Parts: sequence; structure tokens; C-alpha cells
Amino acid sequence: MSESRLCLRCSRPTATHPLGPVEVDYCASCGGIYLDSREIDALVPGAPLSRYLEGRPPCCPECLADVSAGAETCPSCGVEIWPVPCPGCGRLMQHVAAGGVAVEHCPACHGLWLD
Repeated sequence: MSESRLCLRCSRPTATHPLGPVEVDYCASCGGIYLDSREIDALVPGAPLSRYLEGRPPCCPECLADVSAGAETCPSCGVEIWPVPCPGCGRLMQHVAAGGVAVEHCPACHGLWLD
């Protein structure tokens, strides 16, 4: 596993934490978890989650309405949209809807942030 990363939410260092067959980056302060595409595929074998999320439109993290890429506010509810850098590659992650919740997904390296 790589060196400690900073949490996307509270900027505290994350630590590796065992989760099934892999170790994930976990923030003990706020409970956020970062999974890279290899970890996701190991946790959900035979169901590539990164491909499920790939190509999904960006959404509002509050109301899940579709938003255009780069939007600063949601046209439906007005909440500000703050893109965050991916802990894996540094590119900006997108909020995407998955199972009725918004998750941050990196379209470049397919990492996933859950909080």
C-alpha cells in the first residue's frame, strides 16, 4: 500500500485498514474510505464497480440531480459543488449517483471515495 494520504473531507492523514482481502485508506477522524480500482475489484469480484460508474453523469451530492461537468452549484437545489482531488492520482473526482447515494469517483484512475 502507498504512503499515508490526506483525507478529502478533514485533511487529516489516513491510515491503512484491513477490509476483507485488501487494505484501504481509512480516516479515523471522519470515517472516510478511499479505494483504488484494484481494491474495489478484489472486494466485489466479478462485478467491476469502476465500469458501472464509468460514464455516469456528474450529480449533485445533496439531491442527486444531474449536473454538468464543472458546475459550481446544483441547478435543482442550489447547493455548492466542491470537486475534490483524487487521493490516487490527483485529478478531480466527480460526484456520481450509485444506488441512491452520491459517491466521489475518479474518471481517470477509477478510485472511489466513500464517506
